[in-house]
Amino acid sequence: SSLTVIHPKSTAIQKKAFGGRKQPTRSLNMSVSPPRQFFDNGSFAIIILTYFKRNENSHMKLEELKFNDEGLLPVIVQDRSSGRVLMLAYANKEALEMTVKTGRTHFWSRSRKKIWNKGEESGHFQDVKEIFVDCDCDTVLITVEQTGVACHTGKPTCFYRSGNMEEKAAPVFEKASLRKVFSVIEDRKQNPKEGSYVSGLMKGGVDRILKKIGEEAGEVVIAAKNEDKDELVYELTDLWFHSMVLLCEAGLSPQDISDELERRFGRRKEDYAQKK
Repeated sequence: SSLTVIHPKSTAIQKKAFGGRKQPTRSLNMSVSPPRQFFDNGSFAIIILTYFKRNENSHMKLEELKFNDEGLLPVIVQDRSSGRVLMLAYANKEALEMTVKTGRTHFWSRSRKKIWNKGEESGHFQDVKEIFVDCDCDTVLITVEQTGVACHTGKPTCFYRSGNMEEKAAPVFEKASLRKVFSVIEDRKQNPKEGSYVSGLMKGGVDRILKKIGEEAGEVVIAAKNEDKDELVYELTDLWFHSMVLLCEAGLSPQDISDELERRFGRRKEDYAQKK
């Protein structure tokens, strides 16, 4: 059987993908996505997944999937923005049909023996962005926009413990642009180059870097007061950039900031604030 997929933003997506031209309606074929690369603390992995393209009238060929003897297959849910793995659940054919039809994740509850819509009780829905299938066609990956938290415990992800059972949430992956910029900053610190702006900042020491951060912070205030969004983005970018230079100078990285935000998430300031 096949299933019609209706995506609310399909027209915009098609125009972007096909050079401003709307993709003609056609049947869906499985195709291979470009390799997706994720980095964390220097480790490197390339994940190549098979996925079902979605357009205004595409079809997901569920018969291509390999369900187990119970008619189920595992579904991994990943936050589209951060790259964080949110949860793993199981789905049967009907649950996947409902996921595609409604645009929100549905799974099969092995304990309650029924289909459930993620968020139906908590309001923490998962809006589907893309659906991927692994090389053996027996596991599905869904990228979502998560409302609220993913775990019933109140944690942002169900994977909030390390292998030794200490509390530690699954990592958030930095955007490629931040990662690339910071890697260049690190290189300029380790291998100074004549004429390099970053190398010059590093050579001037922390005082010169702090002076630039102060200047850029002032520019951000002016842009905000001017209510100019383009100017605000431009000045905030400068502030972020120079803040990353400071992080590098101090032997830190953007991941340290991400970890601190994670520590604070869902907590009141008085609970996470450092004691003076």
